Amino acid sequence: MDAFGVPATVTRPAPDNTPISTDGFWLTEMDEQETFGQVGRRQPRKVFVLTKSVVPTAPRGTTIAAPELLGGPVLNWTVDKLAAVADPDHWRVVVERTN
Repeated sequence: MDAFGVPATVTRPAPDNTPISTDGFWLTEMDEQETFGQVGRRQPRKVFVLTKSVVPTAPRGTTIAAPELLGGPVLNWTVDKLAAVADPDHWRVVVERTN
């Protein structure tokens, strides 16, 4: 987090909706494969990494206020889903920009 982290405020859906100030970092954008016969999004999705010891859960609908780059403008993001990669210490959340 020290090398690549950006400040973030994480707010989970109720009843756990107390804002959490933390740091997170961005991973390389993720290309999602579409299921045969489906038409959908073809653009890469953003993946944000959060420490589980600070943010114990990150369900769909969780909001994250964080810049894309350190020192950049703070943008609002919403968790769409968890990335398929399992990590014992971190959440990898797929987010959509909401502003």
